[in-house]
Amino acid sequence: MDPSAVGRKLAPELSDWTRLSRVAIMPRVVAMDRRLLRGGAVSPDVDRFYRTLVREAPDAIIYADAGGLVAFWNDAAERIFGFSEAEAVGKSLDIIIPETLWQRHWDGYAATMRTGKTRYGAGDVLAVPALRKGGARISIEFTIVPFADRTGRILGIAAILRDVTKQFEEMKALRKELATYRTAARPAAATPGLLP
Repeated sequence: MDPSAVGRKLAPELSDWTRLSRVAIMPRVVAMDRRLLRGGAVSPDVDRFYRTLVREAPDAIIYADAGGLVAFWNDAAERIFGFSEAEAVGKSLDIIIPETLWQRHWDGYAATMRTGKTRYGAGDVLAVPALRKGGARISIEFTIVPFADRTGRILGIAAILRDVTKQFEEMKALRKELATYRTAARPAAATPGLLP
């Protein structure tokens, strides 16, 4: 599917997406917008500002519809996962989820679609492995925001994701080093005559 056609298809809901991004991504900017509007200052094109913010954010922002098909894929998602927007839009989220996690993912996705509730949108961050194009595993952290229409019906889910592979590998190395240190320290402490 042509990505621009997807954009046109989603156009009626973009104002809802803009309101969502104001609350989920930039609450301080919303307050600034309101101050500008009340003060009579010339307001920038707020819709354009938010579209640019979401498209060019340093964290991946992905929106999937009720069926789990990617409908929005920002520049950072391309950088982190290796799939271009054209390759990802219209595909299942399975392209970035390790097969061993499919069942768990889809159970959680269905529950969020059904209830509109998730603990990963209220400040809790989910850390999981993910896949890059070509199958390389990476570590990501993310939060999600269920996206509802004006009647409250959940249309899909937006996720804000960050690649934490480097931090995960550093933490893993530190834990291994600590375990080695603890193992080496135990026999010395247990040997009579080594400690005063």
